[in-house]
Amino acid sequence: GQLLVAGWGTIQPALKIRELQKKHGLYVESFLAAVYPVGDARAVAIVEWEGWAERVAVPTIWATELPDTVSFEQAAALPIAGLTALRALRVNGSLLGRDVLVTGATGGVGQFAVQLARAAGAVVTAQVSGPEREQEARELGAHEVVWALDDESVGSFHLVLDALGG
Repeated sequence: GQLLVAGWGTIQPALKIRELQKKHGLYVESFLAAVYPVGDARAVAIVEWEGWAERVAVPTIWATELPDTVSFEQAAALPIAGLTALRALRVNGSLLGRDVLVTGATGGVGQFAVQLARAAGAVVTAQVSGPEREQEARELGAHEVVWALDDESVGSFHLVLDALGG
């Protein structure tokens, strides 16, 4: 069926909608109303309610274009890892200038934790399973990468986010 992303927002989301309009030929009633994709454009949104509905109105800032390389199933799973990492980091207060260790740094939650901690101004040490994962951890934003925690060079941390747990 036809995909509908409806929402309300401010000027910033309106600019986002205009970009989608140019790229995919979307019809925009107004930035406070609805966006009706024409053609094969796909969109996803975070919803706090009515998750089983076929159509739901959301603030436009909660919606984004879904790249063809990401399936709807993959997109649906992203908030689980991302919000888990975000919650774990937020409950510990400001990370600005703090030393943070993320175990399992190249796993689902770990990838988000490294990026979010770095964005919050933390000095991030990533613990990974081996040297083959070091480059990935550095690309995510880790300042330091270690394979074992019993290494003498591993210092103390303000926060340890254990992304290996089960």
